[in-house]
Amino acid sequence: MRKETTTQRKQRLEKEKQKRQEKLANETEEKRLRLDKRNQRLQDVSQEQRETRLLADRQGHALLITNETQEQRELLLQDLRRRQALSMEKETQEQCEARQEKQRIQYSQTLRRQIATFVRTINIFCDRT
Repeated sequence: MRKETTTQRKQRLEKEKQKRQEKLANETEEKRLRLDKRNQRLQDVSQEQRETRLLADRQGHALLITNETQEQRELLLQDLRRRQALSMEKETQEQCEARQEKQRIQYSQTLRRQIATFVRTINIFCDRT
């Protein structure tokens, strides 16, 4: 993948800014108020409450996964692959590069989290012995 030039970056950012402005202009007042209210609620939540909610979401998702049959899982994965393939067919080169960059970042973050978890586990084990 080639690095984008400064000019290309400026053009991309300007295009994204224009899209955001168009989206904001097309928003109805009711929708804007609803989104502002939702964002305010999310900001007002403490870190502890956020962590609790995320943990509950993870546990609920884990429960769903354990209760599904192999056929259900295969159908779900097949549908996911189909939708991803369709969206990848329609995306432009810029969108493809942005998606790949996002995937690289997510993958590296996942690896860092896994390594940190492993190190904590090892440290706990070493402290016990």
